[in-house]
Amino acid sequence: MEAADILLRSQEPVDDAHFKAWEIAQAEAAVKGMAEINAPEPNYKSAETIIAYALENLLKGLIIAKEPSLISEKKLAKALDSHDLRKLAAVATISLSPDEDRILGVLTAVSTWSGRYPVARTFNEHARDEYREGLNRLDHDVLREFYARVRATLLPLLKYIPSKTGGVVVADLTNIPDMEDDDDAHSLS
Repeated sequence: MEAADILLRSQEPVDDAHFKAWEIAQAEAAVKGMAEINAPEPNYKSAETIIAYALENLLKGLIIAKEPSLISEKKLAKALDSHDLRKLAAVATISLSPDEDRILGVLTAVSTWSGRYPVARTFNEHARDEYREGLNRLDHDVLREFYARVRATLLPLLKYIPSKTGGVVVADLTNIPDMEDDDDAHSLS
């Protein structure tokens, strides 16, 4: 979420300039009938894609923490076989405000197609109102709060809380060749 938040905040000045240009264009269009918005649009899509993936993992983690039998060595349970964030929130028994419900609908579209492809697989997916509306900066604040709420629900259920840098790797270091003898060796210091 932190990487996505950096991307979101990097676009806020662009968003401010775009909104001001939009207001000017609205006034001009009222007089002339049409006007261009003379500012680039903010590019939130990459950050929203990362957030959608992070939320999907967080919600699935919460579902598994509540019901570990949903996973096995051979197969994931059907309850986890979805990218629909609203459905995953329901399975995780996370209640949604109307804003959160709408935002998760948009993010589902972002994670399943609009963050990766120029068009959806079907016209109905592409034409859904919730996707066309997109998200704005106020939605991003709601999203941050939702993420924090789900994370706060998950953390007490975990037996092991990963560090900020990821996880732990345990290796048998006795069979690793001496890197100093290798011309292609890279120092980690």
